[in-house]
Amino acid sequence: MPEMIFRFKQFSLVHGGDVFKVNSDSVLLGAWAGLTNARRILDIGAGNGLLALMAAQRNEHAHIDAVEVSEKACAQAAANFNRVPWRDRLEIHHGAIQEFRPDARYDYIISNPPYFLAGTPAKKQDMYRARHAIGLSYQDLAAAAARLLAPDGRFGLILPAPEMATFAHHARTAGLSLRRRLVMYPRAEKPAERILSEWGRSVGNEQTDALIMYGRDGSYTEGYRRLTSAFYPAF
Repeated sequence: MPEMIFRFKQFSLVHGGDVFKVNSDSVLLGAWAGLTNARRILDIGAGNGLLALMAAQRNEHAHIDAVEVSEKACAQAAANFNRVPWRDRLEIHHGAIQEFRPDARYDYIISNPPYFLAGTPAKKQDMYRARHAIGLSYQDLAAAAARLLAPDGRFGLILPAPEMATFAHHARTAGLSLRRRLVMYPRAEKPAERILSEWGRSVGNEQTDALIMYGRDGSYTEGYRRLTSAFYPAF
């Protein structure tokens, strides 16, 4: 599978090959997450580096660490970091998040994690690990976020709607509380497909919003365009 270039408004990145391509889930999360006031940001499962790059664009004062267990994805993310003017604020770490021991905790942690609890193995093992929660279970992800999050920090991620309840159980067990979420519907008449959620250590009111991605004519809705307009050139 050849590598390709995906162009956003302020940066471009290589994707594909043996690493997952740019997808709308990551773009949604990177645009929605509450990154703007964070000084230290962590991307768990960096892949091609998209979320870290979006964080660097949105927050010009933050240092962003990205952790990735796949050697191929780590190399691709490192190359993409070197392509952008914010390269001095981006750092890739090769290894498992379970073993990651930084010098300080993070104001914001972001992750587009392995989604599925079961499924058919992909032909390429790295692809299978990236898509399925085998190398990084929901329990391990929640525990890592709780360990690495600053006292007033937040943890944002995106999951398929059916998997959200399972992750929420592990997050609460790890001492995290749901603070806000965005329920994404592909179309108004369809069931929810993705849930973006943000967690913190403190208990507070939960804010829930909804987003419909496509209108009846198949075009992107105004809400989706407004949320992602800082990134997609067509918006």
